[in-house]
Amino acid sequence: MLILRRLLVTGLVAGVAAGVLVSLAQQVRVIPLILAAETYERREAGGSAEAAPRQELSRLALTVAANTLTGIGFALLLAAAYAFQGRESSVKDGLLWGLAGYGVFVLSPAIGLPPELPGAPAVAVQARQLWWAGAAAAAAGGLAMGVFNQRLWVNALGGAVIVLPHMLGAPHPPEGTIGTVPDELAQQFIAASLLTSALFWLFLGGFSGWLYRRLAPAAH
Repeated sequence: MLILRRLLVTGLVAGVAAGVLVSLAQQVRVIPLILAAETYERREAGGSAEAAPRQELSRLALTVAANTLTGIGFALLLAAAYAFQGRESSVKDGLLWGLAGYGVFVLSPAIGLPPELPGAPAVAVQARQLWWAGAAAAAAGGLAMGVFNQRLWVNALGGAVIVLPHMLGAPHPPEGTIGTVPDELAQQFIAASLLTSALFWLFLGGFSGWLYRRLAPAAH
């Protein structure tokens, strides 16, 4: 029961904190870029260039809710990792796990499918989601083979597993497909998204590692 309590408290507290933090960070750079891209979309469609204030407030609430739920889910996974690692966690452990999470769930998929703004040319969502899931799973499996095994051939195989989805290639729209978003805006969005995701994962890892240790039962 004590372990379960530690898992749940770590997941809830660290997840909510990371979700709120990254939502605030996104308001600084990511959301303004999305709004700018939507302005280009509306102009292209011949509609109003401005979004209603109520829409922006609704977007903020949905962003915070989505980031918080995501944070709780990933924090629970990290807490489970601390429970099974065989020793007490620390901020350093959490940062390493957070870095691994960033590599698996953000960086590896982004190599083939970088974050995209509204109005950017894209293929069917299902194809993108399938490739994203495969890239994340391959990165997780390959990283585990590289970190948790001492045999060189297993490490090499792990590297090959990570690279495999990228060798097969991510789904992309046909050549010559043009979106409504300028390339400069799209590049800024990729950089801002990757940066805020790094903040999310490093904070989530470091804080959850500290909190899980903090919640350890006092020795008698």
